Amino acid sequence: MGEKIVAVIGARLNSSRLPRKQLLPLAGAPMVEHIVRRLSDVSNIDEIVLATSADDYNRDLVVWAEDAGVSCYAHKGDVNDLVGRIDSVVKARNADILVYICGDSPLIEPSTIETLLTTLISTPKADWTRMEELPAGQTYIHEGFAVYRRGFWDEMVKAAVASFEKEHVGAVFHILEKVMPAATAYAQEDPVYHSIDHRISVDTPSDYDFMCRIYDDWYAEHDAATTVDLRWVINRLHAEPGLRAINAHVRQKVVAEENCKIILFTQADGKTGLGHLRRMTVAAKQLQDHLAASVRIVILGEEQQLDWLNILPHEWRSVGTMIDIFTELCEEAPFAMLLDFQALDEKLLTTIEQVRGQGTKFIAIDAITDNDCFDGYYVPCFYVADHHKAFLKERLAYGWASYLLHPLNRKKMCDQAGAGNRLIVLTGSGDFYRLGQQWPAMLDAVLPQDVAITWVQGPYAQTPDFTKVSAGRQFTVVKAPSDLPDLIEQHSIALSVYGVSFFECLQARLPTVAYMPENLAETAEYTMLQAEKVCLQASDAGASVAMLADLVDADTERARLATTCSELWHERAKEPPLITLLNHLDQAVAV
Repeated sequence: MGEKIVAVIGARLNSSRLPRKQLLPLAGAPMVEHIVRRLSDVSNIDEIVLATSADDYNRDLVVWAEDAGVSCYAHKGDVNDLVGRIDSVVKARNADILVYICGDSPLIEPSTIETLLTTLISTPKADWTRMEELPAGQTYIHEGFAVYRRGFWDEMVKAAVASFEKEHVGAVFHILEKVMPAATAYAQEDPVYHSIDHRISVDTPSDYDFMCRIYDDWYAEHDAATTVDLRWVINRLHAEPGLRAINAHVRQKVVAEENCKIILFTQADGKTGLGHLRRMTVAAKQLQDHLAASVRIVILGEEQQLDWLNILPHEWRSVGTMIDIFTELCEEAPFAMLLDFQALDEKLLTTIEQVRGQGTKFIAIDAITDNDCFDGYYVPCFYVADHHKAFLKERLAYGWASYLLHPLNRKKMCDQAGAGNRLIVLTGSGDFYRLGQQWPAMLDAVLPQDVAITWVQGPYAQTPDFTKVSAGRQFTVVKAPSDLPDLIEQHSIALSVYGVSFFECLQARLPTVAYMPENLAETAEYTMLQAEKVCLQASDAGASVAMLADLVDADTERARLATTCSELWHERAKEPPLITLLNHLDQAVAV
């Protein structure tokens, strides 16, 4: 009788950077389901087992396995003892060969695993198997699996004593070399799998964005019963720099590395809108990707269900004052706390002065205080007054690269320099200037009938007034879209209130008319934006609509604006300014 081969998938939902990632959907099915499907394509595996923890937080994984008919083991021991969890399955199933699978690797290659197993079976004296070694500078794209014979696995389990040795399968061998195999079986691999180096595990939201793109694109062209071909992925990575850029910057955590804890404290409500929260989600992703930080967004406001927020660790606080919540958060002694509010309470500023210097670095987002009570200042804007730049120096980050905007990942769906007949209207989360009661009739009066208008209604905004719009005019209303950056890309021209969405339009290279209320019209920021010549500006609601009507018919001007925006956003810093600022404030987090 041959050796019994058991594949064990290690999975827990309480990841510090991407909670519940194994149950996040890829093309409509949980990530873990795709992993099981791919393992099922390996003919010489006898049994597949999902190994998770028995705590309540991971109960949903157990329920999924039960519903899917997948064998599951829920470990009752230390939740961080991954080695012990896997070993319990190995012993219970009496495995001769273990195929260990990370639960965040939905592109494991079935043919490669099968080749490794065939090689190990044909080499009885080998303790484990791996692909042939590569020349210096080359690496396999494969991630998330290893194949061990039982005897060597038992040695590794015995050697794993320290907590981090138990938390990482194979660390006592691959990293610490506390135990070494007597013999290794080397398997030949197709050269295509070491033709490019790119992350294909899912550790952060950026990794998840990448994997969603891969899975969505594959199943848009292939039958649902197929599995994503890794060769197809590699060919696309070679051909599409934009695809690689989605998560190429993510830093892989190393064994025993301690996550620096960072709290982002902000607000979202009918008065402030969602702009602060949207940019804090971008900041959180940057901190996860570049610093491998453990982040949490704390939101002052009534809870809302927002798809783009759900993949990040967050909590809503509708009870308690800003100062009380801040004081509570300080007790957690995070490495850094970022505060992004429309206005900072004077008592809060006094409290920051009192606790500053006790370990936590306090960063003000989009605010520079007269009493300079913050360790650093991050201004997501192209403009900062000269005297602030001179005084704060390296403690200040600002500029076009500092805008905290969701990156554009998808191929362009239209040519913004072409016909201006796909208009998107953005009045802000709460439509504070009541443009929904003015602009529909104004737009109807001046725009040609062939202009398709998408009206984005913010979650706190009133329904726009279309009662005075002619019968032949059609407005498409999209309320609180979860994919606003992608929606913006589907248009060719924009009318937007000055704010986060306005800059998302510029990033998408849309010729844009910006409505800037009178309180901004006389500022240096307004004047400097005019000098940049990246948009058209008006401080009057009617004048902005008139400008838009002229722009729709002005092919040359639209082309100029699209080109100017393209040049403006083309050169971006490899390291985000937020990361540079934090590294300056404390070299302990330098990459």
